[in-house]
Amino acid sequence: MNTTFLIDGRLVFDCGQNALASLVHPDITENLNEPCARCLEALLAAQGNIVSQAELYKAGWGESYKEVSPNTLYQNILLARKAFRKVADSDEDFIITVPRQGFRFNETLAVTISNTQDNCAPVPEILPSELHNDGGENVLPSLMTSPLLLRLAIPVSVLLILLSAMIFMFSTFYYANTTHNDLTTDYNYVGNLAGCDIYINKRQTLSGLNAEQIQNKWPDIFSGCDRLPQRYVTPYRNHLSVFYLSCNNINKADRICSSGYRRLSE
Repeated sequence: MNTTFLIDGRLVFDCGQNALASLVHPDITENLNEPCARCLEALLAAQGNIVSQAELYKAGWGESYKEVSPNTLYQNILLARKAFRKVADSDEDFIITVPRQGFRFNETLAVTISNTQDNCAPVPEILPSELHNDGGENVLPSLMTSPLLLRLAIPVSVLLILLSAMIFMFSTFYYANTTHNDLTTDYNYVGNLAGCDIYINKRQTLSGLNAEQIQNKWPDIFSGCDRLPQRYVTPYRNHLSVFYLSCNNINKADRICSSGYRRLSE
């Protein structure tokens, strides 16, 4: 499965390609190095929760994480921040430093996760027993191995999993049911196919891509036209992938949309 993150309805991070792209300006894309991409994937998957430096070491460098210096980690976080500033054309804080704890992705930005059939390096877990300093001593406080804490570990873990699931469901519902007010200014109508009215991002209209080509490349985005007949399509990266909105009508006052992302098989 290939994981793609839709960020604030305007950016897409494709972890299979290690690429951060803009949906507003599809021609703007930043390709990240492997450790930087894996660290960003871990931050996005955490849905605004704090990701410790130890977790980022393991996510970015796998089994070699013990050989990585803090400076190397900070440099890769800086690269991710620079990529966001360039692609989003904004100085807002996408990645926030939490002193003495780690980093987190800005929780005010909705992050929606989409899985497609492809391969993507998973974000590995870190076991407490694997966290050691150069002297071989466990870097976690001795409290972590106390009998009381061990008895509480399972119920606390279950609670955290349920809380994370609730946060994910809320963020998905929030974005999928958001009213989009600026579609007519960003998209051109190109025709009707299979009961769907097709609109293409204005920046892509001159590329020659038409409704029939969209249907041939990504036929599954035409499903459900009886419920959501409006399709607002943004192809990017040489038409290898597409982001689209499926909406119930063109009326701004009561328009409801859901999002989708598809990528051509390579």
